[in-house]
Amino acid sequence: MSEEEKSKNKRASGNKAISSIAMPQRTIEDAIQIAELIYKNFAGQETPLGTIAKIVGIGEKSTNMTYLIKAGESYGIIDKTAKDKFTLSELGRKIVAPTYEGEREEAIRKAILTPTLMSKIYSDYDKHPIPESAYFINSLEQKYEIPKGKSADIKDILIKNADFASFLSKSADGGTTLLNLSNSIPQSSNKLEIVNFDKSTIDAEEVIEYTPHFSESTSVDFNKVCFIITPIGSDDSEERKHANMMLNHLIKPVCDDLGLNVVRADKIDKSGLITHQILEHIAKSAYCVADLSFNNPNVFYELGVRHVCQLPTVQIIRKGDKIPFDVSQGRTITIDTSDIYTIMDRFESARKELKEHIQKISNNIKNDIADDNPIKVYLPDLKVILPKRK
Repeated sequence: MSEEEKSKNKRASGNKAISSIAMPQRTIEDAIQIAELIYKNFAGQETPLGTIAKIVGIGEKSTNMTYLIKAGESYGIIDKTAKDKFTLSELGRKIVAPTYEGEREEAIRKAILTPTLMSKIYSDYDKHPIPESAYFINSLEQKYEIPKGKSADIKDILIKNADFASFLSKSADGGTTLLNLSNSIPQSSNKLEIVNFDKSTIDAEEVIEYTPHFSESTSVDFNKVCFIITPIGSDDSEERKHANMMLNHLIKPVCDDLGLNVVRADKIDKSGLITHQILEHIAKSAYCVADLSFNNPNVFYELGVRHVCQLPTVQIIRKGDKIPFDVSQGRTITIDTSDIYTIMDRFESARKELKEHIQKISNNIKNDIADDNPIKVYLPDLKVILPKRK
């Protein structure tokens, strides 16, 4: 029997394992209980698994405890910091201890769309009716290779999560349940006042001058480089002011703290063809942040190159700018700069998120673990040979 036939038989028999990171086997509501426990009892700090299990009242090594912890990690609301020790992530903090209106709801939606397989299923059914139970289960088994013994439970989790995040709505005739990832977040009656203000004190600053710790005469340690893919624009443009704000107040503070060199295309300190230098940094830098704001075509071209190189990227975007479907499943930090009264809190939160993402990428590199790069997820057999980092 060929390997292909064995693989088909394995899928048909329902023995294919399902990754609890790609598809959590507990709802977001269940996972939030663990996040709340860590926050309320330990101020979000590192907590041993045995302590969590004791408070929850279930066995530390039980299947239920394992699924709860794995779900929390999969949704991105708790992080594993050491063997059997966990801490609250910044995304988890937003859910259990929001600091402004709408932060909890935004974070819940982001958490639900974090697990790769769960996100793919939601994206595939977006703007479409939810199939009847039997057809939905069959689709999960056939199209997404969910094991038969898990498919009914996964179907329930998907629907419960979508309902919890207000992704479900009724069709015009009221007879069909639709999945709509663009549904607006329900607002409470106590609305914050959003005011127009001059952000020139923040985003019109001159870029903080920095010189990467290399020059033409020295080799570049790309293991310590974080390359920024961003719309830059002319000197006085909104794009340039935005790019400087993201660099000065978000990316550079985090990278400085982690000992990384930040490189932006207009600040590469080398002579030569700029396109060659940009592509070299895209293909060799261990870390990369892509700013999807303004829907700049150059940004998406460079991000596509990064994806084909099968290298990790953290995406950032202004709230209000639409993330294209093809890149909607990557790590994305959304930043709302419209409210003067919460902008400092939002940047502080974004810095924490960015630091967590970069640290996860660092751990994945050390342990040779595939991240959520879409090429790795959907074309796992594609092989790309990259030049070695010096």
